Amino acid sequence: MRPFIATKDNLPIGWVSRYGETRLPKVWLVGIDICDDRFLSRGLGTEALTLWIDYLFENSDLHRLGLDTWSFNTRMAHVARKLGFVFEGA
Repeated sequence: MRPFIATKDNLPIGWVSRYGETRLPKVWLVGIDICDDRFLSRGLGTEALTLWIDYLFENSDLHRLGLDTWSFNTRMAHVARKLGFVFEGA
């Protein structure tokens, strides 16, 4: 599932996603991708991910939510910490 992220002028700039494993159907990982560099570091990813997380919890029987990213993706790690995600392992 990949709903698109768009500006107020309906310019598509990326998407949010969720994925999981069949053995743990109520545990999902979320992600975000801003594909247009002009829109980085403006808080749009944080806003989109916040809305996406709220939507997922309100519209599913989700039990646990995680976020996975590469260690060099400092922007995503910052967003994760800002939204309250806690580092669990390496």
